[in-house]
Amino acid sequence: MADFIYNQEGRAQGFRVGSVIYDLGGRAVGRVWAERAYRFDGSYVGVLYKNMVVDKPIVSRRNLPPISAPPNVAGVPDPDPRRPINHGFDDVFHLLGDGSEGELEPTSAPPATRQDPWDDFF
Repeated sequence: MADFIYNQEGRAQGFRVGSVIYDLGGRAVGRVWAERAYRFDGSYVGVLYKNMVVDKPIVSRRNLPPISAPPNVAGVPDPDPRRPINHGFDDVFHLLGDGSEGELEPTSAPPATRQDPWDDFF
């Protein structure tokens, strides 16, 4: 079963199956290790937080060794949107990809502003 990855506006951008992140078309664009998102070349992109790939500055940003991208899978239809969520971290899903086809298109979400510092604790 796949976990969808959303932007701050509540629209799905991709999905996760195991440790691999795919765009909605089924193209493998990144991997997950310790709830952090990486490109296949091993470069750090962001952290998986509340089913979003975001730039959360308080986490370790070390890179991993590169790996080969897994095969692509069948794409999925657009799932129903969820409610918009803005926790104050910028969406960085568009930075995933291996560079051979260019980076993914950025979302139209505005820059994030921190609204509730206690949300991380609950």
